[in-house]
Amino acid sequence: MFAVSTISAAPVSAIPSQTLYGCDGSDSSGPATFYTINPSNGVVTLIGSMVNDYGCSAMDFSPGGTLYATGSDSNGIVSLFTVNTLTGYATWVGYSDQGTCGSGLIYPGPPAPLGTLISAHNISDISFSTGGTLYALFVTFGAGGTGSPCLGTLNTGTGAETDVGTPPTGMTQAGDGMATSASNVHYGADPFNLYTISTSTGKATVLAAFSGGVNGDGLCSTTGIPPGEYPQLPNGFPPAQPVDAMKFNNGGVLYAVINCGRGFVTGDSFLATIATSGAITVIHETEDATGASLGMDGIAWGSVASGVPQFPLGSAGSLALVAAALPILWMLRGRHATRLPQ
Repeated sequence: MFAVSTISAAPVSAIPSQTLYGCDGSDSSGPATFYTINPSNGVVTLIGSMVNDYGCSAMDFSPGGTLYATGSDSNGIVSLFTVNTLTGYATWVGYSDQGTCGSGLIYPGPPAPLGTLISAHNISDISFSTGGTLYALFVTFGAGGTGSPCLGTLNTGTGAETDVGTPPTGMTQAGDGMATSASNVHYGADPFNLYTISTSTGKATVLAAFSGGVNGDGLCSTTGIPPGEYPQLPNGFPPAQPVDAMKFNNGGVLYAVINCGRGFVTGDSFLATIATSGAITVIHETEDATGASLGMDGIAWGSVASGVPQFPLGSAGSLALVAAALPILWMLRGRHATRLPQ
């Protein structure tokens, strides 16, 4: 049995000591992009390009405050990165394709048989334990890549992956978010249920079925999915809530990104909170200041140093900060200038 902590469903509010970050580009179509997300209304602000040839599928902060991210290239090779939160620049740590999970071997789920090496795979989400171990949920896609995701750990110094227990987790593959509570309970989510995940066996246990959400009925769409969209599900089965990423803030509220794109509903992703009952409360679609939809693939809550505001480069806040500092710098220049001999 798992000791299940309570996930608060309190009213959504920004927490001054934290910033919610997001990234997109899990499809490896080019450099991913790094953002901040307003947790009150889902408005996304650009920080910068992550400047590499990998996408960004997942993010989390280590207990020490370093932001790690994962992504795969066009060949389906998964890697681990660190991310500069001021610029978005990602620094490559290493490949994460060593274990059974990382190698791209998939598990029971038609049409591909157990042990089939597929063309591409990725990490759907990552999460640090309170003790500093980095866990990753591996998923497969392309060439019949279906079935259940598997759990592994990632070495933060080399990126190397090690399987946890005997794969797979038993969750349904599509989306698949993961988060760790302050009491070190590991949660997972597929499109249908909220789970607890054992970090000793790698198995997931259903905690609650989803309710509420984008259409108020636990589903992204009531019309079902197009034939062949998710081969592991019967044609016409509703896609429910593809939870692509989720993380706790320091108030114990579980935030999630629900991707309802792929033609099911208008819009790519929605920011939401999830309770232990499975109730999903949608905050808003993730979009920029003009209202343009921006799909998020990874999210992470990071601390902001007390009294030190963080502004995206080029934002109104950063320009105002520079403008306010110029007169002081000019005065100091005059006071400390070195006088040349006459």
